[in-house]
Amino acid sequence: PQPMAIWTNTATSAMRKRDPFRDREKVKDFLTAMLLSCEFVSKHKERIEHVPVTVNNISPYVMPDTEEAKMLNQLRQYMIW
Repeated sequence: PQPMAIWTNTATSAMRKRDPFRDREKVKDFLTAMLLSCEFVSKHKERIEHVPVTVNNISPYVMPDTEEAKMLNQLRQYMIW
């Protein structure tokens, strides 16, 4: 009775598109979801290969000195292994 999630990220997944979120107002929600995903995946895998692509795609949409910028920096920590 434990929850299980199947998570995939293929070359054609929405996560790899140029605009990883459909609405700029959802940046914080997107980053929150990515951080939770990385936290989960890091418990089960040695590397999270999609993080650099995601960070590069979303960086232009994140304003410096915002809560979202702090979240993006947290996400960057999953790039360093």
